[in-house]
Amino acid sequence: MVLLGQAEGASATLMSIVKPLLFFLAAMGWGRMVGRLDKDAAYYHLHRRVWAIANMAIGVTGFGLLLLIPWFLVGLPLVLALFGGAFAAYFYYHNEMLPSSARWELTLESLTQRVDAYQQAQADRRARVRLIDADGEQLEVPTSEDHRATAHEVLGDLLAFALPRGAERIELAVGREDAALAVRIDGVRYPQQELEAKTAATLAKYLKEVAGLDTEDHRRLQNGELRAEVSDQGTHDLGLQTWGSTKGMNVVLEIDPHTRTRVPFEGLGLTAAQQSQLERTLDETWEGGGQCLVAAPADNGLTTMLYSLLERHDPYTQVIVTLEPEPEAELEGVTHNRIGQEEDDAALAKRLGTMLRRECQVLMISSLLGSETARTLASADRELRTYVGLQASDTFQALAMWQKAVGDSGRAAQSLVAVVAGRLVRVLCTTCRVAYTPDRQALRKVNLPADRVSQLYKHSGKVMEREGGKEQVCPTCLGLGYRGRVGVYEVMALDDEARQLLGRGQLDQLRSHLRKQKMMYLQEAALQKVVDGTTSISELTRVFGQTKSGGQRNRTGTAAGSTKSGGGG
Repeated sequence: MVLLGQAEGASATLMSIVKPLLFFLAAMGWGRMVGRLDKDAAYYHLHRRVWAIANMAIGVTGFGLLLLIPWFLVGLPLVLALFGGAFAAYFYYHNEMLPSSARWELTLESLTQRVDAYQQAQADRRARVRLIDADGEQLEVPTSEDHRATAHEVLGDLLAFALPRGAERIELAVGREDAALAVRIDGVRYPQQELEAKTAATLAKYLKEVAGLDTEDHRRLQNGELRAEVSDQGTHDLGLQTWGSTKGMNVVLEIDPHTRTRVPFEGLGLTAAQQSQLERTLDETWEGGGQCLVAAPADNGLTTMLYSLLERHDPYTQVIVTLEPEPEAELEGVTHNRIGQEEDDAALAKRLGTMLRRECQVLMISSLLGSETARTLASADRELRTYVGLQASDTFQALAMWQKAVGDSGRAAQSLVAVVAGRLVRVLCTTCRVAYTPDRQALRKVNLPADRVSQLYKHSGKVMEREGGKEQVCPTCLGLGYRGRVGVYEVMALDDEARQLLGRGQLDQLRSHLRKQKMMYLQEAALQKVVDGTTSISELTRVFGQTKSGGQRNRTGTAAGSTKSGGGG
């Protein structure tokens, strides 16, 4: 009867759903415990074979009892107690045989540390991004218990979306009750997931902490830097800019800002004729002196144009200096001078005059603050080369701004050698762009010769599978249809006759003279990019329709653009 009862108990144990699960968990726990003890005994040479045999015997005995005892809820605690006793015995033996530095501790503090270490390991395993502060220290990933964990996860998602697509910045606007989040890719804003205001505020504060900014000051413009190590995307520099008002706070995270502005002069996107004409004008006029105005609307490559022109000069044979609110990149051999946020036109003109008396040979000023600065530049030595940044839509608007600032047309024209104006257009993805035959009437509307243009391209973002013929997202542009940007330019090279016409205010005659010199207007240069398949008609419509008002200034008063290729902010 006893044997029959035991058999019935074992049968009931095996037929239960919960009991086999508990049996399995007990077996797994025992196996892990034995494995850990075996590794420890092997590492410290603590009679590994003896303990292995003992643990095996205890395991067989325990599980045998669990099957033989008819009352499962009685047998399971007995077996667990047996296993616990075995562990306690090894624990005592381990601590007796080893010095204090290698002993195990079983305190609340040690258990808490183990739990924290486990949670940290789990957070590290799941994290897409690891942040590195301004001092180069890699920071721990926030665990699930940390209030910043959700914000860190949102940042990881953003960078995982932005980096493979060549994005230039992440934009976050935090209001009292809502938040707006977007990624800007090649000058186009792509709205992202909806974000609660609380999470957005936490993310903003988290980024400011890492960058070493004042987390309590929400209004003042602050700039900082940090780095991010992103899974499958490498390590990237991030420039952080924050400012706010009574309505909320704005956060801009620039991606690799110091490398995006570094584009060689030959890679800007000038046509061969424009590049040749500009090089000849800049190099031959007054032995490389005079003023060159460089213009673009905001986010259309102004800083990149200025830096590319500067890098044509040899810093080892010429003294090259800059005046800019915040240097976008450190150019070798160039002295970068910052324009203070509170520095007005008069103060800047005074500082500029001091700089010009110190035998400066090449000067770049990223933005023209006012009349006193402009008059100081216009009166500079003719042998000084000056590059002046202006936010203007074309060369003639830039000329008008310069003349107005100087206040005297003749004085404004006397040392002016060239004006360069540019825009950035997105480049069609060559993997998925689609060729089509354009409508003749549409070609006439954009001043393209209908008899000579038989094929144009448009964006797609899709490719066909080789097998099956189904459409799928383009692996190169990831569905955007474009990849990177390139500049289109208007180059005005001024000779003596052009300066005389400009000084007399004869703009119509100046236009006629420049056209005789084969000056190409901005739209004409852009249309060449359409004809050769670099960009599309729809992209030109977007760019020229968006910036015909001349653009707007960003928070620092300079163009804030950047680009993957062919020009930056």
